[in-house]
Amino acid sequence: AGLREQGVDVLQNEHRLVPVRDGVLEVVAVDDPSTNRDDPAAALAGLPTAPDPSRPAILLAHAPDVVDRAPPGRFALALAGHTHGGQIRFSPFRHRTPLDVSMSVGGLDSRYARGAHLVRGIPLFVSNGLGQSGVPFRFLAPPQAALFVLTAEIDAGAAPDDPARFIRPA
Repeated sequence: AGLREQGVDVLQNEHRLVPVRDGVLEVVAVDDPSTNRDDPAAALAGLPTAPDPSRPAILLAHAPDVVDRAPPGRFALALAGHTHGGQIRFSPFRHRTPLDVSMSVGGLDSRYARGAHLVRGIPLFVSNGLGQSGVPFRFLAPPQAALFVLTAEIDAGAAPDDPARFIRPA
């Protein structure tokens, strides 16, 4: 409510068509599945089921696991958070390892703890975010605010299954 009072367009299981230069960008937002408030079908309602190269779509998801239920290849980019990068990590790798026991604390568990992933043809970036959940402490998961510059180009030199082909934080 506070964001809306400040004029912010808060999207909860809905989408907006955003004019960009000579085209349109579809911004689709899905709420938090850990609170059972997510409804991807409602967020996509009224949009074409197949991707339209002339009208790229970005998925904004509270939690990264939402991308597992997104139509394969439907989005040019998916952005998520929720995991706090694992918050307390014992492994420097972007994927969770047996050393990372804290991921289940506070509902932060996800296969996509942080960084860039390619999930069913959808480039996904999971931000560490700025806050903490439960324990007010971070280890090997520093706070992060990511900035992206959207372009029509893809890094053709990267491997086809490498999310870095699509996602390079500015």
